Amino acid sequence: MSVGMEPVLTLAGYGALGFILGYALKKILKVILFVFGALGLLLWWLEEQGIIAVNWDKLNTLITTTIENILSLNTATLTSLGGFGLGFMGGFLLGFKKG
Repeated sequence: MSVGMEPVLTLAGYGALGFILGYALKKILKVILFVFGALGLLLWWLEEQGIIAVNWDKLNTLITTTIENILSLNTATLTSLGGFGLGFMGGFLLGFKKG
C-alpha cells in the first residue's frame, strides 16, 4: 500500500463508522419518538378524564427550548473537525438517511 492511500483509507473508515452510527441513531430515535408520542397521548387522555391538569404552554416551551439547544450545532464546529470529521459527518448523514 502506498503512502498516498493512507489518508483516503482513514477518511473512508471514519465515513463507514459515521454511517453505522447514523443508521443506529435513526433506529433508536424512532423508538424514542414513539414512546414520547404515546406519553403525549396518555397525558392528553388523563387530562380529558379530569385525572390530571397539564400546563401545555409550559410543556411546549420546554420541548421547543430543548430542540433548539440540540439543533444549535453550527457549521463552524463541523468545519473545525477537519477532513476526517467531515468524512464522519458525511457517513453519519448518509446512514441517518438510510436508517
